[in-house]
Amino acid sequence: MQEYSPPLEYYNILDAHEVSQKIISMYYRRSLYEHCKKILKGVIAIFLVLVVIGILVGKDDTKKDNTQTATQTSSSTETKKTEDKAASTKAPEWNTSEMDAQKNGNIKIAAKLVKNDSNLAAKAETASAAEVIKRPWDYYGKVLKFEGTAAVLQDYPAGSDVGKILGGESCEVVMTIGNEETIVDGLLRGTTKGLSNGQRVVIYGYPVGISEVPNKVGGKFTHLVIVGVK
Repeated sequence: MQEYSPPLEYYNILDAHEVSQKIISMYYRRSLYEHCKKILKGVIAIFLVLVVIGILVGKDDTKKDNTQTATQTSSSTETKKTEDKAASTKAPEWNTSEMDAQKNGNIKIAAKLVKNDSNLAAKAETASAAEVIKRPWDYYGKVLKFEGTAAVLQDYPAGSDVGKILGGESCEVVMTIGNEETIVDGLLRGTTKGLSNGQRVVIYGYPVGISEVPNKVGGKFTHLVIVGVK
């Protein structure tokens, strides 16, 4: 039996079909590539937009945070200023139960008032030292003027206890006043430069209590303690 052989046209048709399939496959792949490329570009574009939005939002949030922080800081500063002002204008609590000026804490209260306003002469009142020494608590918070004869003059450096309390170079002026020879012991800002024992001295200050000072005969002198200026 003779073997069948397809005509030559058949092979040509097969070759043409195979070529067309390859062309179609290549076109499909290329179309798919272009499509994926477009999708990828779209994704990249969306990503970039989101990044830009994120940066802008971040900057806005940072600006808001900075504004909020600045507002809070300003508010805290104003609150502190208000509190400090209230504290400075609040009436000091003088110790009226303990008369000893070395123990009652009134020296520090008076020193703070003097450091805040040392122009005491303008608001000083005149009072009898003999009366004040008997009831000093009645005069706490008042600026009084005393004039007498200097008996003891002592300067203190800024680094001393008295200097630290009064905020710089300070001095102590002990003087006697009147026929009763009431002793007034002044802890004062400034120095005794230009003063000498026996000289008439005027001081201005806050009474803070009394101090018992031993004398040479075994007794004690009672001093009215004043914190102020001369």
